[in-house]
Amino acid sequence: MPVPARTVHTAALDVRVLTHRSAADIPAPVWATWRRYETAANIMLPSAEAALRREVAGAPPTPGQLWISLSSRTSNANGETSATVDLVLSCTEWAMGTYPVFIFCNPSSLEAMSPSTLASRVSMLAAELLARVPVERVYSIFAPTRVTKIFARVWSNMTGAQIESEPYYSAVFSYCTPMSSASRRPQPLTGEESKYTLRLAEEADIPAVASLCKGFASTSVRRASLILLQPGSVANETRLPSNSSPSLSVTKVHERRQPISSAIASCGCTKLKTLPARGKRHAS
Repeated sequence: MPVPARTVHTAALDVRVLTHRSAADIPAPVWATWRRYETAANIMLPSAEAALRREVAGAPPTPGQLWISLSSRTSNANGETSATVDLVLSCTEWAMGTYPVFIFCNPSSLEAMSPSTLASRVSMLAAELLARVPVERVYSIFAPTRVTKIFARVWSNMTGAQIESEPYYSAVFSYCTPMSSASRRPQPLTGEESKYTLRLAEEADIPAVASLCKGFASTSVRRASLILLQPGSVANETRLPSNSSPSLSVTKVHERRQPISSAIASCGCTKLKTLPARGKRHAS
């Protein structure tokens, strides 16, 4: 059943907040915005695409899973209007339980918003989320730093939830393009013959991938309860190479004696991790 939209009207601006209970209900402008800004959507877009594939194949939408989109429609002096998807919040599930809440921010909108406007938009998302899920479902929020801080403050004011003094997880967001990578000369392995292999992951890669992901988590996540280091965590890695679309690649450095370094990258939430033997020369 479609969820009613909540619309806020001002003199020259309409802000519309919509809840989508299935990936199939996510409107075309949201998909188009994600794809236009794939770098900013590199967590939310692959997850939504995977959910859509499952639904197209006949699976029912996951109970309790939702996306909340916030769009603004502005009018200029000539009376012409245009709509923009500014923010999208996801509250979704995965094979090992519930994801944190993620918020996608349209980079163009985020850059143009004043602090008060951004706070107002984030408050609308928080109010809509509170109307749709239990308070305890929101245990962590992943978003650009300023959005995370606003949401945490607003959510705490609305629900009484306590804010952790230090973030669970702190990450640097970056990317490369053919132009930027071509402008940098690869760093050679000094004094050694080497060969690089880049390929899609295979089942035989699971132990090494699991080890790298464990290292990534242990150096990035501050709170032990969020670190997937428990027995059985390898089961999640088992699923990655067998997804219907490629989501995991492996890079190996073969030196004269043996391959000693690997890195993994997931198109959903990109991670780059190297074995300790390589030191920092190949870390990124």
